[in-house]
Amino acid sequence: MIDIGNKSLEHKKQRGFTVVEICVVLLLSGFLFTGFLSVYQSYRLGKSEKVTLENIEITNSSLREFLSLNGRYPCPADPTLSPTDANYGIEQCRASTAAACPLNLVCTNIDSRDADTIPGNDWVTIGGVPFVTLQQMGGQSEFTPRHALDGYKMQFRYAVSESMTDLGLSVITPANSQLGAISIRDENNLPLLDPPASAHFLLISGGENMRGVYSAEGVYTGDCTTILFGPPGPPPPGNNIGTAGLDIELENCDDNDAVFLNSIRSHTNGTNYFDDTIAFSAMVPQKLWRPSNANPNHIYNTNAGNVGVGTNTPNVKFHVNGDIRTDDRTESESGYCDLDMDDCVDPEGVGGTNMENIATGDPVCPTGQVVTSIEDNNFNCIDLFPVAPPAITCPAGPPQQFLRSFTNLGTAVCDVP
Repeated sequence: MIDIGNKSLEHKKQRGFTVVEICVVLLLSGFLFTGFLSVYQSYRLGKSEKVTLENIEITNSSLREFLSLNGRYPCPADPTLSPTDANYGIEQCRASTAAACPLNLVCTNIDSRDADTIPGNDWVTIGGVPFVTLQQMGGQSEFTPRHALDGYKMQFRYAVSESMTDLGLSVITPANSQLGAISIRDENNLPLLDPPASAHFLLISGGENMRGVYSAEGVYTGDCTTILFGPPGPPPPGNNIGTAGLDIELENCDDNDAVFLNSIRSHTNGTNYFDDTIAFSAMVPQKLWRPSNANPNHIYNTNAGNVGVGTNTPNVKFHVNGDIRTDDRTESESGYCDLDMDDCVDPEGVGGTNMENIATGDPVCPTGQVVTSIEDNNFNCIDLFPVAPPAITCPAGPPQQFLRSFTNLGTAVCDVP
């Protein structure tokens, strides 16, 4: 007798999964794998951002340490070089702003500020972090090339106020802390510094999309000369923050001005996409006075321009609109002059034994006169005796008489001694 039921059961056990069952398994696996990828992606991005923040802080501190040891900031390095190049990670400076910009660096004074006494906006230089120079001259022996990279293995962009990288500066004559010229603004085009455009230097990570930065091998990634979400073509020179149809991220890598953006992070595709991380250094405005390196009991004003008292438009180094009083003494090395600096009074000519006209070298006053005041850079003189003394003759005698006194009417009184 054949047991149909048992064979049927055995056959059912051996037949495997149906197509529907396989689809269900694959669907469930897909959900699980997608969730795993999402978690892994978040972990990877979180780790990259953490490395970016750590390295940008290390680099930021190293640049400030370099300033304290050398009296200046380092110039940027050529970001296009490979690790085999002799100049890889070494600062590239130019002798003056009249010289050509170093190869593969950006030199611009568009939308910077005029912080010094030289007419025209100050220059800003943009390139890579000079990690070898920081290691050799900045007292940062532990600073390595990887510290100049963000969490995505891309070089930080390094922009610096060029006047603060002058090779003639030193710890004895350091860079003026008020000469920062880099502009940093928010997504509303509002300045983040006071005074505006006064940052010393700026570090930028290109973020996840790595737009407009260089790899550790000097390879340019993420075209930053093309508008992605607006009309085709490169962005125009100058500050474009808030311009309709322009990607705000372009402001950090367009290489055509000294304006940079620190915006709210946004991963939404469109003109407001922003994944950059930046750090900068600037001097707060109240530190216009600092102690002298030669004598800490002396202070001086670090303002590179003019100082005014009673006026907001000073046209000389110290311009006072009003009276000046000193209870002790006033000194001048080059005389006291009018605004044209062509009529001066020598301080030594006001008193002492050297009273003379500084222009002619003649005595200040003719013989028989004395100085009474100074007016319009000229000495006022009057006669020592305003009225000519009368001729006085006493009787010759004998006996001989001599002048003894005058009466209240001015009459001479003679008498015998």
